[in-house]
Amino acid sequence: MFRCTILSALFLFASCRTTTFDPSELQEANRQARAFDILAFGDDYLPRYGYDRKHARRVIRGITESTLRDQALILSHAGAVGDAQFLDLVSMVPEADADILQLAIWGYDYNITGNEEALDALLESEARHFDGEDSDELLISSYMNEWELTIEMVKRHEPYADGTLGFAIGSFWARREFLFHEKYAAFMDRAKQ
Repeated sequence: MFRCTILSALFLFASCRTTTFDPSELQEANRQARAFDILAFGDDYLPRYGYDRKHARRVIRGITESTLRDQALILSHAGAVGDAQFLDLVSMVPEADADILQLAIWGYDYNITGNEEALDALLESEARHFDGEDSDELLISSYMNEWELTIEMVKRHEPYADGTLGFAIGSFWARREFLFHEKYAAFMDRAKQ
């Protein structure tokens, strides 16, 4: 909360010095600061830094040292922004200990090609978890531009949302707002009705 206030104040100061005050700019700064606060405690890789195609290619292709989790999250972000440079990975079968990478490949495949089988595979994998269990499927689906089945998955877990799962669900919504702002706003408008 304190960080949001500082960022908003700095944004307000900068905008007042250089332009006339526009309340929508302050609202946008607050939205980004809120997303920053929620995402700051989450994954090592954060979408708030923006998407860099060259960096993504270096990490995914193994040129830059990274963890499987970093690779999975960057691949998920690539899918969220529509970067199709990794389509060759869709046919790849990751090593046995790379479950999160397989989930990311399914999410990427769905985002780029609309492959319903990839979405079904991710949802079937998530269904093996008991209600209220935090899962990598929840994390990867937060990068997916799908607004029905993944939302049902989140809603199934919401009654149990305390501790880590509560944070995971909050991060899910923060990522969706940050990555798909217009669709998120439309979804929230429909949900209020």
